[in-house]
Amino acid sequence: MAKKDMSEKEVKNLKPSEDSVDKHRVSEKLYIYVYPNWKKKWYYRQRNNSDILIGEYPIVSYAEAFTIRDEMRNSENMGMPLRREVTVDDMFNKYFDLKSNSWSGYTKKRKVQIYEKDIKPILGNMEIQKVTIHNILKVIKVVEDRDALHTLEKVVVIIKNIFNKACSFGYIKINPASELENIIKKPVRKNYAALTEPEDISTLVKGIDYYRGNFIVKMALKFLLLTAQRSFTVRAAKWKDIDLENAIWNIPAEDMKMKTPLRLPLSKQAVELLKEIKQYTGNKKYVFYSFRSKKEILSENTFNTALRRIGFSSDETVAHGFRASFMTCMAEMGFPVDVLNLILDHKKRSKIEAAYNRSEKFEDKKIVLQAWADYLDKLKVTDKPSAVKVKVAKTSVESYSIIERVS
Repeated sequence: MAKKDMSEKEVKNLKPSEDSVDKHRVSEKLYIYVYPNWKKKWYYRQRNNSDILIGEYPIVSYAEAFTIRDEMRNSENMGMPLRREVTVDDMFNKYFDLKSNSWSGYTKKRKVQIYEKDIKPILGNMEIQKVTIHNILKVIKVVEDRDALHTLEKVVVIIKNIFNKACSFGYIKINPASELENIIKKPVRKNYAALTEPEDISTLVKGIDYYRGNFIVKMALKFLLLTAQRSFTVRAAKWKDIDLENAIWNIPAEDMKMKTPLRLPLSKQAVELLKEIKQYTGNKKYVFYSFRSKKEILSENTFNTALRRIGFSSDETVAHGFRASFMTCMAEMGFPVDVLNLILDHKKRSKIEAAYNRSEKFEDKKIVLQAWADYLDKLKVTDKPSAVKVKVAKTSVESYSIIERVS
């Protein structure tokens, strides 16, 4: 009678011995080794009873291990080598398959672009086991020579991850790219250009208001400034996530840099803007629908191009700089920095703290964003921007700390 296969749950629950490697039969010709350090690795049992490494569990899943076992058994039956040559291309595809579900659409596209332009031409067809640091440095030199140092950092991340996966699957023992960060040229870090003086922000608000370019781009720029969110988040805004009745924008995790959803209150001005644009794009997926793009979403450079047309150079401000304008102005007015950081979705210390802040600070965020919208309105009509003050009405117990510091 044939032995019964070990179930996926049984594999998951296997525990190690203190000082020995335990070998467990999972199925015909398929074994899993459990190491004292709790690592588990799949092996294929050959006819001569020697074992060939398949890969590490759970990076190689239960189902994948069976598929690879079947392929190796077929090869063995036909007298073929059990392990085909694995190329850098193969490992990039595996890395992409394993990680892409956690990436945004833009990140997926950018990873593929960088790989195909900078890595694949030199390394793509090479066997993963034969790649040396010297081969990798050829890729580095090509990117460095065109002075694309920001791209170079992304190239290094991709290469390291490709070889990390190769190590996990047992194709190589050492990652030849492990120390790359220590030998590449580093780009000069610059903060995003931003307007922080009332006079300059007043000029910006008036410039956007008088903008005679694309109407949807104009409305998107206004919304970007009112909400202080990232460019991609605004460009990806969808009608299904907008609750106009309750003035809430429920931003899904996939549209956030930190990959955590954000419940953002909308100011009265933001709601009125959305009601206006809904007449034009309400039957579309995206709030700021692009009638020019096949992807229906405004392009990455849309906002900065509009700012150049309005009259601001890239040294004066960029779209991402709106967030710094918001943070600087509201902090100087006395609004609590922790609330401003929640609105900006700056990195949280822990999941517990993030959950607490999202649930307990909504009213505070609402007051801050309404105050910001009112401030922008006043800047739009005043001749003395530096004299503009924000008055906040006390509306709830939760907002008490804000009221006391701003009134």
